[in-house]
Amino acid sequence: MRKMTDEELARIVHSAHVAYNIILGDNAPDSPWDALSFRHQEQVARRVKSIRQGHGAAQIHAEWVDEMKRWGWKLGDVKDPAKKTHPCLRPYDELPPEQQDKDRMAVNLVLTFMPPEELMNVMMAREA
Repeated sequence: MRKMTDEELARIVHSAHVAYNIILGDNAPDSPWDALSFRHQEQVARRVKSIRQGHGAAQIHAEWVDEMKRWGWKLGDVKDPAKKTHPCLRPYDELPPEQQDKDRMAVNLVLTFMPPEELMNVMMAREA
């Protein structure tokens, strides 16, 4: 298996995330990868990089929350890009299970497509 780039893995993670959000009835699902802003693409690629460094679902969610808050987003009852509100801007353990699933899905997708030697390094980092 060839090693995929962070951007290639980010495309896979993002596509799965969009599809899952549509299934959940997201009122404002993200655009397809090629229509995203560079900043948004970079955000997803940073999550991939974090996973490759051994970060788990709760940790990548906390990183996402911190980044969204730096961009001016705040906790709200509904996702509203115009008002920059999002109901998932809370600690991971306070999310509904279906929202936690999105972060676990991202981790599992990245791990699935990692070459065995890289996967072993990630698993060892998680145990440390």
